[in-house]
Amino acid sequence: MKTFTEPDRASGKSYAFQKNEICGGADQLGQMYGRRPVLFRPPFGEKDATTLKVVHDCGMKAAFFWKETTDKGIVRYQAGNTVKAGDIILMHFRPAFVDDFLAVLQAISQAGLTPARLEDYIA
Repeated sequence: MKTFTEPDRASGKSYAFQKNEICGGADQLGQMYGRRPVLFRPPFGEKDATTLKVVHDCGMKAAFFWKETTDKGIVRYQAGNTVKAGDIILMHFRPAFVDDFLAVLQAISQAGLTPARLEDYIA
């Protein structure tokens, strides 16, 4: 899950602000989908110690970061030019989502890997 007001960044803001953003977003998603999220992606990858404490206090199991992202059907790598086992790929629900998803599946296949749900690896 992400915060209520992304693209506003929570990092660097007070505990109360971050708790309202993160727990409030989780509560809203829980009402919409019947269960609260257990994973948190800091907007823009920005977090501080307060962010991580709030994520824990809001009942989430983990905050996570990504190695690759995709936009307009192009996979972008932080380092190198291939997906590696354990990498997290960030995707957004944008108009080009289908192209992005196909590009990600192709990159994963070219690396000889199989896609998996991140949630399956978090205890």
